Amino acid sequence: MKNGSYEAEGSVFSFSLLVMSISHCLTHVAGSIHAAIFPVIKEEFTLTNQQLGVIAAIPALFQVLFTVPAGLLSDRIGAKELTALSIGMAAAGALIAGLSGNVIMFTVATVLLTLNSTFYHPSAS
Repeated sequence: MKNGSYEAEGSVFSFSLLVMSISHCLTHVAGSIHAAIFPVIKEEFTLTNQQLGVIAAIPALFQVLFTVPAGLLSDRIGAKELTALSIGMAAAGALIAGLSGNVIMFTVATVLLTLNSTFYHPSAS
């Protein structure tokens, strides 16, 4: 193996690792960013702390319920397709969150953003 070809392979590997690391980081950020804006959501929708707690618990419940089906779906349809699905879920969740006019739509958005991570992980490993 030539030294030049090894460097070319190493740079592609480094770039792929960088892209994968950044997308992994953004996946986790998207799934948990809603907690950072809870004070704004509380004021915007005039919610109590208990209601905020329910909004925080619902995405985690959906994540638990969809973890095994996401792994099975990854085996069935393939990693690239499931990764594309997770990116679509993140985009839809972000769009819905930005346009939500009530707390139910915001909760749906946070569920989609959290499920993004659930569907991303089996296909990315």
